[in-house]
Amino acid sequence: MQNIAYILYKILEQIKLKFALKYYALIVRIKFYFNNAKVGSISALGIPVLKISRGGLFITGNNLNVRSGGKYTDTGGNRPCKFIVAKGAMLKIGNGVGISSSTIVCKNSVTIGNNVFIGGGCHIVDTDFHPIDSKYRLNPKTSNSGASAPIVIEDNAFIGMSSIILKGVTIGKNSVIASGSIVVKNIPENEIWGGNPAKFLKKI
Repeated sequence: MQNIAYILYKILEQIKLKFALKYYALIVRIKFYFNNAKVGSISALGIPVLKISRGGLFITGNNLNVRSGGKYTDTGGNRPCKFIVAKGAMLKIGNGVGISSSTIVCKNSVTIGNNVFIGGGCHIVDTDFHPIDSKYRLNPKTSNSGASAPIVIEDNAFIGMSSIILKGVTIGKNSVIASGSIVVKNIPENEIWGGNPAKFLKKI
């Protein structure tokens, strides 16, 4: 009897998941449309936060897989995915990319290649937000004028959960960033890096 109940439970869970995938994919596609995002095919569970300023550009390829919130990600806490694109900036995401409860802030340019996995709770930010010099940081006219530089994450890279990718960084093809790392400089192809700041660990 317990086996039958368990089988029925699993069947109901699969039905709920299929319904949720269709529901969230539709809602997210509508949200992206009204924010002028150019999106290919998408699979979504949970609803991401999307802020695209006028003059900003957000483009994705096909098979984008987005998971938001604790119900749908085991490692990202209760945070939704966030995609923030400033005026004149461009966020471009390739095909087959998976993103879980992570934040991408683009004030300049963020380019993510094909088949990139971004684990729960990551932050990818191409800006310092505020100036280093307090003279400018405390001035309301220049407070938000922090330095910015493009980020590139190449094909097949894997960004471990809770990692931070900072401005001006390129992560090479097939490379892996260990969980909890802070990346402040370029990483070659086919290498594993980790730590704060991230350092070379080994070749793949």
